[in-house]
Amino acid sequence: MHRSRAVTVWQALGTTAAALVTSAALALPAAAGTGGPAPRAAQPAATGSFTSWPQAESAAGFQLHRPTRLHGLQRAGLVRVSRCEQRGLHSKRLVTAVYGTPFSPLLSIAESNSGTTCSPPPSEPFLRNVRIHGAKGKLYGLCLISCRQKSVLDLVWQRNGTVYEARAANEPKHVLINFARHLHRVR
Repeated sequence: MHRSRAVTVWQALGTTAAALVTSAALALPAAAGTGGPAPRAAQPAATGSFTSWPQAESAAGFQLHRPTRLHGLQRAGLVRVSRCEQRGLHSKRLVTAVYGTPFSPLLSIAESNSGTTCSPPPSEPFLRNVRIHGAKGKLYGLCLISCRQKSVLDLVWQRNGTVYEARAANEPKHVLINFARHLHRVR
C-alpha cells in the first residue's frame, strides 16, 4: 500500500479509536438508580460498561438492537453506555460496541435515543443513500482503493426514534451494509 494511503487509513482508524475512547471515558462514572424496583420505563438511565447486550439495554433504558452478522469478528471489549454529549441531550444515552481490532477489519455500532447523532457528523464525503429496514440511511466514506476493497465508512439512519451509526474500517461497503441490515432486538 502506498505510504499516503496507509497514513490515511491510520488517521481514520485513529479518529474512530478516539471516538470510542471518548465514549469509554464518558461511560466510566456509573449513575445508580435510587429507591426500590420500578417499572422498566421508570428506571433512570445509567452509564457504564456491560458484558452483555441485555445488561446494556437495561442501563440505557430503551430498546437496543445487536448485530448478528459479524463477518468473523469478535466483540472487542464491553458494550458501553454513555450519555449523549450534544447540547441539551445529556439525559439521553449512547450505546456503543466494537467488533475487531485496530490491526484487523473493524466494525462498530452506536445507538442513541436522542433523535440525533451524539457524535459529530461524519467528515467523510457522502457516497449514497441506503435502505435499512425501510429507513433511509446515508452512507459516508473514504474509499482508499475502491469501496469494494479497503475503506473507512460511516452509515447513519434513524428508525422509531433511535439513531443508529454503523462504522467500518478496512471493510468493503457491502460488509458494512450487511452488518447494519442484520441488527436484531435484544431480548
